[in-house]
Amino acid sequence: MASGILCNTPASGLVVPQAAPTACPKPGCGGKIRGHRPCDQCPKEAATPARRRLVRRHDYSKYRERQTADEARRRAFYGRQAWARLRNTHIRKNPLCADCYSRGRVVPGDAVDHIVELRDDPTKGMDPTNLQTLCNSCHAVKTNDEKKARERRLSGDAT
Repeated sequence: MASGILCNTPASGLVVPQAAPTACPKPGCGGKIRGHRPCDQCPKEAATPARRRLVRRHDYSKYRERQTADEARRRAFYGRQAWARLRNTHIRKNPLCADCYSRGRVVPGDAVDHIVELRDDPTKGMDPTNLQTLCNSCHAVKTNDEKKARERRLSGDAT
């Protein structure tokens, strides 16, 4: 038979080993815990790191719920099969980064970018003349520049 603290399960009659209770890690608490659960005497705020991670995940899900309808529409657009076909066709016909190519460099493109953003003109979403192939680096720079320009427009700053 196994050594240690044992517990009989009534359904099967098997002897199952169980970990011995240990002292609660919170200073000044005299409670006993098994595994990683907080003891019954400690408040829920003094939970283990696993509980704190769970709370952070829950907070993140609340953030996701607050996303605007505009962002949800953009995500739905990029998930459509028609967009995937148009993107694949465009990248096959234009495999190089347009920005890098205009500067004399030959770099394979990774992203198909809308020249006029979808949020500025949603009707141009499936227009092949509104698409350009960019490498990840150029796409990140363009997206960041557009975001800064949009924030300036919204704040009323004309610079």
